[in-house]
This record gives sequence, structure tokens and C-alpha cells, in this order.
Amino acid sequence: MMGDFVISNLAELGDEEARQAADIFVEGFYDSLRIFSADSGKLAKALMHAMVREQFFVALEEGKVLGIFAYSAGRKRPFRFHRAMLRRELGWLRGTLFYNLVRKELEKPLDLADRQCYFEAVATAKEARGRGGGQPVERRARNPFGI
Repeated sequence: MMGDFVISNLAELGDEEARQAADIFVEGFYDSLRIFSADSGKLAKALMHAMVREQFFVALEEGKVLGIFAYSAGRKRPFRFHRAMLRRELGWLRGTLFYNLVRKELEKPLDLADRQCYFEAVATAKEARGRGGGQPVERRARNPFGI
């Protein structure tokens, strides 16, 4: 059964919600990220700093982040990585590899027309799957600018 989900821009929320959003991102994309660390907590800490919060929307239920949606618009991408932070969280070698490999994929500007956006990432917390939490995020994703 679907609860009362609230969709918020991550920029309007605090560090705790950003941490929860990073956890959900890692949970949703763990198969691709685990080569950099088997520790999902380390991965989330490494990614949290890189999230451009204005480019993320989250589904909240009772103050808890249950889903995320990241998008690109114009030349803006939802991640900006910092080599030093990645090295601190993942170690020198894995942090450097992450920076050099993942950054190329997630930071390079896309060739988008005005008022065009690209859905980068959508993920739902395991406990919220099958409850309809992705539906309000998807609706917001289809029209992130309120146009």
C-alpha cells in the first residue's frame, strides 16, 4: 500500500537526507560500484560529497528518504567528484580509479537542448519497493521544472 510520499529537492534538505540518498544510490547501483569497495557505507560516504543536490529529487515518507531521482539539464550533471575525497574514503588506488573511470561517465556534459533533461539515476530503498514510492518520483522526474 502506498504511503504519503513527499517529493523534495535534495538541496532543500539536510546532510542526513543526503546521506540517506547516497545510501539508496549505492544500494541501487551496488553491482556496478562494488569493484571500488565491498563496503556500501564507504561507497555512500565517497559519493555523498559528489552529489549536486539541486540535481536530485527524493521521495520522503515520515522524514525518511525512500527513493531518489537524479537528472541532467543543459550542461549540469548530478555529480561533481573530488579526487582527494574519493581517495580518503576508498583509499589511494581505488579512489584514483573511481575518479578517473566514473568521473568520465558521470561528469562529462551531455549535449542537451534547452528545456531538455536526461534521467541519470532512479533508485528505491529495498523496504519501499512495490509500495508505489517510485510513482511520485517518476511523475516529478517527467516534469522536474514544474513546467
